[in-house]
Amino acid sequence: ATTADFLRNSGSLLVQGSATALVSGATGIFRAGTSNRLVSVNGPGALLDAQTALMMNGSSNSIVVSAGGRAFVGQLTMSNETGLAGNAVSVNGADSTLTMASDFTMVPESSGGSLSVTGGGRVQSGASIYMAGSNGHISVAGSGSCLTGGLVMVGVAPFSAANTLDVRDGGAVQLGAGSVYLNGSAPTVSVSGAGSVLQ
Repeated sequence: ATTADFLRNSGSLLVQGSATALVSGATGIFRAGTSNRLVSVNGPGALLDAQTALMMNGSSNSIVVSAGGRAFVGQLTMSNETGLAGNAVSVNGADSTLTMASDFTMVPESSGGSLSVTGGGRVQSGASIYMAGSNGHISVAGSGSCLTGGLVMVGVAPFSAANTLDVRDGGAVQLGAGSVYLNGSAPTVSVSGAGSVLQ
């Protein structure tokens, strides 16, 4: 199936089994004002191919890649309306992958956004990972779970406050530039549990 500007107003996109969703010309997954929308890529053979820059607006919207699903995105930017619950990206399960050709960014206006990599899932950013909003959370947990990128900015002054990078229980964050930058107000990096790696 091919779709453009999907979920900018309403609805959910479920990619399952051996289905493929090709996305072209889209600048936004979720339009401002939307909430509780879902993009799900579930199961071996399920593929979301969006070789473009995608914006997550609204609040409480989610992208979930699970059970061996795969998603390819040119660039992923997370925003949401001030004072509302954050948007979330989750990659869970062995062979589940989210690959971004360029940056993953939580913009300065965002609050409470999250990226969760668990159960052997893998996320790769072809460039950098920016937590420029506030109360953002990136969690990489469990053996085989991995986040790779050029560098991670945990906070961007003067916009950011209380952003967190949490690596635990055998999870790994591997950075080509070998750098984690702490900036803004009260950024936190935590590495805990046997086999957990930040390098």
